[in-house]
Parts: sequence; C-alpha cells; structure tokens
Amino acid sequence: MNTLIVGPMYGGKSTTLLQKMERAVYGKKRIALVRPKKDTRDYFTHSAGNELLEKFIKEGKISLFEVEEITEENAMSILDNYDKVFVDEYFMIKNVSLLAKMANEVVTNQDLYFAGLLSTSENTLFPEAIALLPYCDDIIKLLGVCMRCGSDLGNYSMFKGGEKKETIVVGDNDKYECVCRKCYKRVKGTL
Repeated sequence: MNTLIVGPMYGGKSTTLLQKMERAVYGKKRIALVRPKKDTRDYFTHSAGNELLEKFIKEGKISLFEVEEITEENAMSILDNYDKVFVDEYFMIKNVSLLAKMANEVVTNQDLYFAGLLSTSENTLFPEAIALLPYCDDIIKLLGVCMRCGSDLGNYSMFKGGEKKETIVVGDNDKYECVCRKCYKRVKGTL
C-alpha cells in the first residue's frame, strides 16, 4: 500500500511518519527511511522523537538512505530489502515517483509512505506530488495551527522572506510559517 501524507509546514507530517516507523520497528519489519540530501536541517521532527529515531538508526532497526534522486538501481535495492519504506520530504527528491511506480509493478505486500509538502508557498503543486498521486492508495491531509491567529485550520506554508527565487528554500520558522486561509489572504492582500 502506498500512502501520501501531506500538509503545511508544522502540520505533523514527519511526526506521523515517525509514529508509523515506530510501529513497524515493534512489528520487527525491515525498515528503510529515505531522506533528501538537500534537507540540511539537523532534526527530523519539530515534536519529540528525534532521539528515538536516532536510537533506531544506531541500533540498525531503521536503515537511512540520503539521496538526491531515485534511480532504478537504488529503488530496486530498497524495494528488494525492506518491508516498509518511509520517504520524508519526498518533494525534494528527484524522480521519487519511480519508487512508487516500481513498487506497484514489481513488489507485493509492501508499504510505502511518502511525507512532505503538497505545494509551494505560492500554492503551486510540486511536480513530485502530481507524479505520486496515481500510485497512492491512501492520502492523508494534515492541518497545522495558524501561527498568526491560532486557528486549527493552518493549511498554508507561507514564506516570510518576500519574493523567492527558488521553488524550495530549506528552512524552519525563520523562513516559513503555517497560516490559515484567512491569514494567508490577508498577508497576500486578497482579503
């Protein structure tokens, strides 16, 4: 089964992924965690759990792969050797949909989880999200808390630095904030 977990920054995507990894560890599954080399942040989740993930990796219960791109070679290596595959920040990995496509064509009884943003801060869907959608059996859409008004309907990752020159600017709350539709429109001047 392929599951896509999407939502804004601070929506709990990586935390949800970690919860699913923890269950897989307790189920004694062979687990791969695929992360983008481009993600330079020194933590996995904003919530508690970073130490648990580090412990699982150190104990060999989770194998970590940091990649720039999914190729047929690394996809087959991962799919051949792991029961559950977790891909964090999937939108930063080139050709990530190849993993889901190959899993659908070749592998049975395997679970893949892809977590990350659905769109840019300008509300343009990431090409990687569009490419993954046909291969997903389940889509989980999370919301965050609006960092401006406190609403539980935070649906947008808003870039705080003015005009962006790149689609993906890796950062934290120094560069992005989670906002609801009303606050997003207010800041963008459309409300």
